[in-house]
Amino acid sequence: MYNSQRVRVITTNKSTYSQDGIIGLYGIVVRITGTFVAVRIDGKYNEASAFGGYWFTSNELEGM
Repeated sequence: MYNSQRVRVITTNKSTYSQDGIIGLYGIVVRITGTFVAVRIDGKYNEASAFGGYWFTSNELEGM
């Protein structure tokens, strides 16, 4: 994964993300910290994040 890469969410273990319908959606990588990747999902905004991103591990994402 790299910044500005377009990705698709393929799975998540976060129940809040699942309830928000994030699985299967696309977005852009906006940050990478260690093993975690922040994605700004198309048409969604994470209020809990200063920049609106959702955090995943790389195995929860599929690169485009």
